Amino acid sequence: MSSAVPEGWILLPLGSVAKIFSGGTPSRSDTSNYIGEIPWVKSGEVNQRKVYFTEEKISDHALKSSSAKWVKNGSVLVAMYGATAGKVARLLIDATINQAIAAVCSDSEEVSNDFLFHEVEFKSGKLLDSVQGSGQPNLSGQLVKELKVSLPPLPEQKKIASILTSVDEVIETTQKQIDKLQDLKKATMNELLTKGIGHTEFKDSELGKIPKSWECLKMGDLAKVTDGAHQTPKYVDSGVPFLRVTDIQSAEINVKKTKYISTSEHLELCRRCNPEKGDILYSKNGTIGISKIVNWDWDFSIFVSLALLKLHDKNSLQVEFLDLFLQSPVVAKQIKDRAKQGTVTNLHLEEIRKFDVVVPSVEEQSEIKTIIRAIEFRLHNVKQKLSQTQSLKKSLMQDLLTGKVRVQVN
Repeated sequence: MSSAVPEGWILLPLGSVAKIFSGGTPSRSDTSNYIGEIPWVKSGEVNQRKVYFTEEKISDHALKSSSAKWVKNGSVLVAMYGATAGKVARLLIDATINQAIAAVCSDSEEVSNDFLFHEVEFKSGKLLDSVQGSGQPNLSGQLVKELKVSLPPLPEQKKIASILTSVDEVIETTQKQIDKLQDLKKATMNELLTKGIGHTEFKDSELGKIPKSWECLKMGDLAKVTDGAHQTPKYVDSGVPFLRVTDIQSAEINVKKTKYISTSEHLELCRRCNPEKGDILYSKNGTIGISKIVNWDWDFSIFVSLALLKLHDKNSLQVEFLDLFLQSPVVAKQIKDRAKQGTVTNLHLEEIRKFDVVVPSVEEQSEIKTIIRAIEFRLHNVKQKLSQTQSLKKSLMQDLLTGKVRVQVN
């Protein structure tokens, strides 16, 4: 018995308590191989964490003529190669797998596959640590077999697995609530920003039919559109914050994590672009379409990856309404229409100036904003709940799977 585990537990290589094997890929040159009814799991599908179905299915001939292998419902899957290496999933159907997946399956009455799923997921980081420094991480079946797992007695295994599975179910339910609210927000924005509230008369515009009383104007007519430094400045240890796209992706900007430039360089950049409270920052390079209202008073400069929108008349177009409009499917479609070959990595200032923007009455702008913000408030609360549950799961795994906290088994 190892001193590294609690009394009554044992520490063993995973390969000594479970069968571990990989599959194969039928020949792609024979298209009939992929016309069948046999589910076939690829490594990317391990990202789902629970595999209920597969993107591709193979034929009986494909199974017999390749190294693809059947894996039983309830087995644990470990992705072996590339970006998904180390990801762990639970197989919830009988299926075959390819060579980029290791199947872990216990036939022993003393080892629960439910428990192994959580244990292997908990220790997957150790698998990746074993291949760090090798470029793109590639695991091997031998490494998976040698992974040391801590096994309590079977009743304790089942109790631990039950607790962690219950938390997983709360996380899944909460994520579904988030997905539904995000869909609701998107649909509501699309409806309100094209049809408004209670209108019966409509007219043609660059954005299609819009309420007759609305205007449809170009962004360049509504705001001064500039961008930040076109060259990377010299960073200093302390000074004026220098914001990039990554800095505006969170709800709040963490000034401690931003880059800094000198006051003199900031003042020089202000001649080109002088961001102030009430302006809008809009990402136009890399990650396109993040919109953020400047709601702080401290001085800062921005990189060329961010555009600055400074409204000409905030009395006729509210900043918060424009911020919502910039995040809407209406603008997303305009960006997509300007895309070359279906992708956009850079959005030029002139393209932003050509954005078509609807301008309802100020009163209706406020009503639309209130409705959408209410959905966002609900979404924020559910996301907080998800974050809290994920933190609980992390601490429970640390406590229960190390034996730091022992469960009571009736």
